[in-house]
Amino acid sequence: MIIKPATPDAYKLIQAGIETLARVEEIGIGVDIEYVKRTKARLAKEMRQLEARLMESEEYTKLREHYGTKANLNSAKQQVDLLYKIMRYDVRHVTDKGIPSIDEQALQEIGTPFTKDLLRLKKKQKLHGTFLSGIEAETEGDRLHCFFNLHIARTFRSSSDSINFQNLPVRDKEMAEVIRSAFVARPGFRIVETDYAGIEVRGAACYHKDPKMLRYIKDPSKCMHRDMAIQCYKLEGIDFPEGFWKSKEPSQGNGHTIRYAAKNMFVFPSFYGDYYVNMARLMWEAIIKLDLRADGRSLLEHLASKGIRERGDCINGASNDPAPGTFEHHIKEVEHDFWNNRFKVYGKWKRNWFDEYLRTGGFHMLTGFRIEGILSKNDVINWPVQGASFHCLLWSMIELDAEMRRRKMKSRVIGQIHDSIVGEVHEKELPAYAELIDEIMTKRIRDHWDWIIVPLDIEMEVAPVGGTWHQKKAYPVSDIVKGLIT
Repeated sequence: MIIKPATPDAYKLIQAGIETLARVEEIGIGVDIEYVKRTKARLAKEMRQLEARLMESEEYTKLREHYGTKANLNSAKQQVDLLYKIMRYDVRHVTDKGIPSIDEQALQEIGTPFTKDLLRLKKKQKLHGTFLSGIEAETEGDRLHCFFNLHIARTFRSSSDSINFQNLPVRDKEMAEVIRSAFVARPGFRIVETDYAGIEVRGAACYHKDPKMLRYIKDPSKCMHRDMAIQCYKLEGIDFPEGFWKSKEPSQGNGHTIRYAAKNMFVFPSFYGDYYVNMARLMWEAIIKLDLRADGRSLLEHLASKGIRERGDCINGASNDPAPGTFEHHIKEVEHDFWNNRFKVYGKWKRNWFDEYLRTGGFHMLTGFRIEGILSKNDVINWPVQGASFHCLLWSMIELDAEMRRRKMKSRVIGQIHDSIVGEVHEKELPAYAELIDEIMTKRIRDHWDWIIVPLDIEMEVAPVGGTWHQKKAYPVSDIVKGLIT
């Protein structure tokens, strides 16, 4: 496979990006190393307690009967044998290699006291060994200087190592709190994370130009994820109370979480080439796992009132169509409507883009790069979107770093995570920083690249002065510019 800058501007972007990221690496991010050591000690004690409890269980007794003195609770193979061969739990998920899964979802679904404790142990081991030990080993004094690379990821996105700054826990709230609490701002500074809102959806729209997608992007009153949640869970006709789709409280009907399920288990998987079998399984399981409720009842009850009482087999590669009346059958119909009615221009672009790749052996990205070689269909569709979207962030980071140095600001960029910039911002410079980064990421970049045909938006989260990364809170950019936050 060949990946290369095809224009002078593309080459300049990578060169300037390397120089900017080298400065980011040199500055580093602050680490509370005493917190790291205390937390590792606490986790080690909790791990010993969990291991002792697991070894008193009936399951461990049976493992000892099978393996004798070689029984090892930390052996992945023995965990598989114990759960599926000895205890004979149903195999609901398998790995890419066809081995029964022992990941978080599989252990949660088995749901016994033993598997719950085993999952707790795995999380604590990962926090202790993978994350905190990695941070401790790589920290010099009170700063962590991890690397950011532009030459490894084939999608033209960046990567990170020593530690992998871009792979720190986010969705698991407990793990996210433990890890992000280790990162602190210097006295008089705040950690500020600025995220490109929906950048890959907007980046894709610059390729396919689907008029319905453009309307979603340009009209703040419209919400694609909300509309897909309504269609997927058959919520049409319900008179939702004001604020329902933003509410996170199950007692009020958790519209925010229903929207989250549609966004992450249907919309984005559809964009990235997944299909209805996986989406139906995930969205059905989300009803139980996230306790999805609307109109005063569980979505399982609601779907039953609409004639859908079963999930369906949801077997990958099955030759038969899903049974009518199942959730799987319904999601298959929603998927067909998604690509052939709702976003038919987008669907046509995907087909034409891949046909052109088959004809020429490669494709050009909007940012001036050329990719050639043997690629899967999903790679051909996704890489130009992911690459161009990241290049928007890279260009913005280069411009921000240069402008702050020109203005002799004390604030600096200290990290980057695909679609967000992490800054350490002096408390007196916060309004100026917010105004500058908003101007660069939403205005200057559109003047620089005329192929950006959609408005761009950012979201900012700000930590207290001298506080941790975990303590960040979201604020409207306009309020930050006006100095209205504490």
